[in-house]
Amino acid sequence: MNTLACILAAPDLALEPALVAQSSALGLHVVRRSLDAADLMAAAALSPQLSIVLTPALPRLTHDLLARMCVDRLVIGLAHDDLSAQKLQALGVAETVHVRSVEQTLTDLCAALQGMPTIHPRAHQQGVWSTGVWAAEPPVTPVATQSEVPARLPPQSRGAVISVWGAPGSPGRSSAVLMLGQLIAGRTTSVCLVDADTSAPSLLQLLGIAENASSLVVACRFAERDSMSTTRLDQTVCPVDESLAVLGGIGHPDQWGDVRAAALASVLATCRDAFDLTVVDIGHGLASESPADFLTTQRFEAASAALAASDAAVAIAQATPLGISRFLQHLPSVLAWSPPNTAVAVTPPTAKGSARVGAATLRDYGLQLPIFEMPRFTSEELSRDGMRAFMNRRRWGRGSDLKDLENWIMASVADAGRTYGDGSTTTRVPTRANL
Repeated sequence: MNTLACILAAPDLALEPALVAQSSALGLHVVRRSLDAADLMAAAALSPQLSIVLTPALPRLTHDLLARMCVDRLVIGLAHDDLSAQKLQALGVAETVHVRSVEQTLTDLCAALQGMPTIHPRAHQQGVWSTGVWAAEPPVTPVATQSEVPARLPPQSRGAVISVWGAPGSPGRSSAVLMLGQLIAGRTTSVCLVDADTSAPSLLQLLGIAENASSLVVACRFAERDSMSTTRLDQTVCPVDESLAVLGGIGHPDQWGDVRAAALASVLATCRDAFDLTVVDIGHGLASESPADFLTTQRFEAASAALAASDAAVAIAQATPLGISRFLQHLPSVLAWSPPNTAVAVTPPTAKGSARVGAATLRDYGLQLPIFEMPRFTSEELSRDGMRAFMNRRRWGRGSDLKDLENWIMASVADAGRTYGDGSTTTRVPTRANL
């Protein structure tokens, strides 16, 4: 008989001592008994090949901790009733064994431990793969015609999520988030802006809003405790006007650890239920594939999770030689996480400049993505006018493709609304081990 081995973390289970005592008779070896999530995490790090058997009542267990431990590893939950089974499902545990008698539970557990796949399958995605975005000839940017663009978003059970990414060097990403929010607010009932930038959050400063505590951090903490709901989200967001709300980012860049990937993915899922459209500012960093970049990967896991959970994405490039160079350097990593509906928005170097040269350069390079030219604001305008600068739509239309970008977003979101929420959509939560 082949001996199976596992780490058992079920201190609240009355049958736990009996399971350990009788496990060897059925060919199961309990290598370690963990009393809380910290002990389990240490044991899992020392024995990465061992499966984990746990109960949802394990002290200090959160969705994010479990996501980090479960990569390339089988995790089985022990449920003694329907409520505990629901908690295991909320934590992301795919395989559940219902606790009955000691012998029956061990038999079911041994059967589950044999040949089950990992619950976070991404081990096959290794190395470098083609992004398929370069063409020999510059393509013509596809723009949705007016007949293809809905006047308003179609009614749907769940809203859509759009992520906005930009290369390092302040290309105008946060300004673009505010403009997109204002653009779509007139066509939807509600829009939420989420500042998930873990390096330089600035949405609240641009809006002139002061928060005593980061509303996004509060929402993430609710999500980690599996207590996030549309009601709590509505109490957490900061309203800007009748159709626009914002989840403010971290108060200081050193607080990036408060916005974890799994928690942010859960918050965005709740935003789908509460808002017609959610626009996420994810900053410039993404999770790295290099094991040497462990801390960098941890810091930017949330950005990668937001991209993976989005229905559409907009990548911001600044129309300067350095801005275009940085954009092209980071674009392959962005496209590895972004959804199929991804467009490029080019911002001018100054408020009086033009994005046309930068857009033409990207087309000459053969970038096979929709490319749009954006307006830009100076720091003086933002300091003087604040939010009113983003509400002056007449100013936006001069020398920009903002209307075409609006049509593209509406078409992408409408398409996502018809397909999202059928139960087949999953969120890739990046961790160090599955990169």
